[in-house]
Amino acid sequence: GTLTGYSPESLLAECESGQDSLVAAYDTAQEQNLPEEVLEVVKRQAEGVLQNHARIQELRDSLNAED
Repeated sequence: GTLTGYSPESLLAECESGQDSLVAAYDTAQEQNLPEEVLEVVKRQAEGVLQNHARIQELRDSLNAED
């Protein structure tokens, strides 16, 4: 990010935007008529995406608190 001129805040905003898209995709996937074993994998992966999303938000909030 430093080489491309992005600030930490803008990098985190981009990450959060990507995570928002992933959350929506996993929500849609979980609504499909998937075989149970596939649905379990999707659910586990979705939980990881939600954890990552929360971590990105924490990082963003900590940067905002420093300002």
